[in-house]
Amino acid sequence: MKPRPQIDWDITWLDEIASTSDAVLNAAKSGCREGTVIVARMQTRGRGRRGSAWQSPHGGLWCSLLLRPELKADELWGLTAAATLSAVEGVRKLTGLPVGIKWPNDIYIDGKKLGGIMAESSGGAAVVGIGLNANIRSADLPSVEWYPVTSLLVEAGKSVDLAALLDGILSELCERYRLLVEWGFSALLEEWRELSIVLGTRVRMECDGSVFKGTAVELNEQGGIIIRLQDGTRRGFEPRPGVSLGLEASERGRAKCP
Repeated sequence: MKPRPQIDWDITWLDEIASTSDAVLNAAKSGCREGTVIVARMQTRGRGRRGSAWQSPHGGLWCSLLLRPELKADELWGLTAAATLSAVEGVRKLTGLPVGIKWPNDIYIDGKKLGGIMAESSGGAAVVGIGLNANIRSADLPSVEWYPVTSLLVEAGKSVDLAALLDGILSELCERYRLLVEWGFSALLEEWRELSIVLGTRVRMECDGSVFKGTAVELNEQGGIIIRLQDGTRRGFEPRPGVSLGLEASERGRAKCP
């Protein structure tokens, strides 16, 4: 059995930075210890999944943290899952909002995106980036062609304490990180299923340039999602680059966390 990791968070708050993930990657190369966290009130060159630009205006929670898990490269997905679950639970406990997970790493409420999580590895270290639209007014939210965007301020009708939000997320992550290292992603699977907003809804899958439409029916122990296609057959999709899931426009109102 692997040892249960202990994390002593070392948090640095900045007003502005190009990318918190790039900064933590550099810190990892310099030998900084596990638990290093860099938080920015604004990013100028934030990065999302598949290298896409991540708009990070003032008022959001933009942070990255350094972990050094004893995980194989193909197990890194579990770290993304642990952080996504932790962010969802941190938001729910602080605000009471019924947020949930859109596979593979996005945080949604009522069909609208609140934020996302991204884990990447380098030289035995893992960097987890967390981006949440927190205290951002509706008029200042980024405009995205493919999905509606919202913020905690818009949904809750009041601002949140960013330090308290970060503290809650990190506290939640400690336990899920221990479970992941000790038992693997299977220890998080049931909670992931409970917080999923896509199971039972119609989705559009893009996989290496091909498009598949169907209904999301299951999540497997490797973090993949099973889709019942329109012809009745089932197909699994793994959480990897080149694979993405979109909610059909008619389903966005139904995509709510149970």
